[in-house]
Amino acid sequence: MAALSDEARQAIGASPLFARLSPEDREALEDCAREFTFPRDAIVFHQGEPGRGFWLVAEGMVKIFREAPDGREVVLHLVGPPDNFAEVTLFEGSEYPATATCVEDSRLVLFERDGFLRLLAGRPSFALGLFAGMSLWLKRLVERIETLSVADAPRRLARFLLDLKLRREAGHAFVELPARKYLIAAQLGMTAPTFSRCLARLEDEGLIRVAGQRIEILDADRLEELGGP
Repeated sequence: MAALSDEARQAIGASPLFARLSPEDREALEDCAREFTFPRDAIVFHQGEPGRGFWLVAEGMVKIFREAPDGREVVLHLVGPPDNFAEVTLFEGSEYPATATCVEDSRLVLFERDGFLRLLAGRPSFALGLFAGMSLWLKRLVERIETLSVADAPRRLARFLLDLKLRREAGHAFVELPARKYLIAAQLGMTAPTFSRCLARLEDEGLIRVAGQRIEILDADRLEELGGP
């Protein structure tokens, strides 16, 4: 099996799910992983397709969605580095419950079901480390659910911006929106017009400056206060 790229290995190391693995167990995990690159708009898998295993995003962004009975696309999740998706197929051995497509050029890592289960069965230390990592992963998931269910739209947007990777250039701090705005709006449980109004509100209040996909952070303290813990 081909060796993983540095980007893929770094994403595995940064994943909350694998955060508690020992270096030896992480190396064993990398040995059973396969790396793929997909262009923008490529389908990773279709809803109803037999599940091969679960995936991790090393670079890029993946949209998980289902089609409603009326044909509308219902976005369930946007997945970026170093998060994983399609874990349900690991133990269920079932079909993929939704469709996954790349919203930008992406580098993904596949952990095939059979090889991963052999690793679990053959290395008790790997199993213990994985279960410990799952606690971190579940904590992040609960925090996301709480944000979506309790916070109002501006707070959800502020929290989302704070969670993006902060970059600095010529004395300015900024983040890059990882996907088209209507997709991010769906991820945050709001309509595209509401998302645009929230951006405009934060800009009017002097917290951010919007330039296309680039959002300059003008007042990080106030943005943090709005976004909450």
